[in-house]
Amino acid sequence: MQLKAEDICNSNPITLEPNKTLYDARNILIKYNISRVVIVKGKESEKENKEPIGIITEKDIVRFLFSELPERRLDEIRIDEVVKNRDIITANNETDVSKCAKLMLDNNISSLVITANNTDNRNNSVLRGIITKSDLLDAYVKSYGGKVTVNQYMTKKMQTVRPDEPIHMVLLIMADSNVSRVIVVEGNRNNNNSKPVGTKGTRSFSVANVKLH
Repeated sequence: MQLKAEDICNSNPITLEPNKTLYDARNILIKYNISRVVIVKGKESEKENKEPIGIITEKDIVRFLFSELPERRLDEIRIDEVVKNRDIITANNETDVSKCAKLMLDNNISSLVITANNTDNRNNSVLRGIITKSDLLDAYVKSYGGKVTVNQYMTKKMQTVRPDEPIHMVLLIMADSNVSRVIVVEGNRNNNNSKPVGTKGTRSFSVANVKLH
């Protein structure tokens, strides 16, 4: 059976309105233990007619922390300021899952907003769900597992840091390399034989340990 977007997407994604702040987004990420929130137009009472206009991720908050602080605080940045002039990548709920995966790879994104045509014609499309890398992984394991090895698809060029490097350096590496995690290693981090001792991800900075000041 050929899987479609509607078969694997989360049909009840967490959303926020564009007039909220990055601090609101941060709190939502913590509350629901998620890494992204969909930004929508439409009133809260109109859950079936919300138009997706963007996504805020942990990585967006990390970029803000790296570029803005201490000039402005999380509660001083409106979400519509962050998502403006961004093209949101979407797929119709009838789209084949393999095409969804290719769309994510081609656009270097880790989630894909799923939409459907609005029957009352007030918007071109309305939110129907979201597909993440985890959703694709789950679909693969259930439908196609056991056909390839880790070595065929793992990332071999890793971004690494030492345990004693400043947090500012870690933020810089993640922002410049457009990654959400780095490997913490002992010794020279440019040595391929360095021993991994841990990982550091965006959630460490943008969610769990970030304060307003």
